[in-house]
Amino acid sequence: MTNFWLIVIGASSLAVDVVLIVLILQVLRAVTSLRRVVDVKLEPILKDVESVTGNVREMADNAKGIVEDVREFSSSVREVGRTVRAVNDLAGGIGSSATIRAISLKAGIVAGVQYLLTNLLRKGDEK
Repeated sequence: MTNFWLIVIGASSLAVDVVLIVLILQVLRAVTSLRRVVDVKLEPILKDVESVTGNVREMADNAKGIVEDVREFSSSVREVGRTVRAVNDLAGGIGSSATIRAISLKAGIVAGVQYLLTNLLRKGDEK
């Protein structure tokens, strides 16, 4: 009877081994097929992704340069604005001073002429 059980266990073990070998072969075929798909279909996509990534890096570097140029330009515009404001303030001060002088000169001339005319008329009345 023990021989019978040994034969049953041996046959079962052999059957399990055969099934496992078949399953392992199927897994190997699936892996090989998957590898072919990856090599044939995904490799060009990966190359394109690398190319796009390189282009994005180049564009980012260019954008950094452009941003720096814009910063410098903006700084220059601010400096020009400050200079224009300072010149405008200076011109306004000079203009105001010149305007005040011109108005004062006009007022002085008018007052002088009025005084002269008034005195000439008085002297004419005295005679």
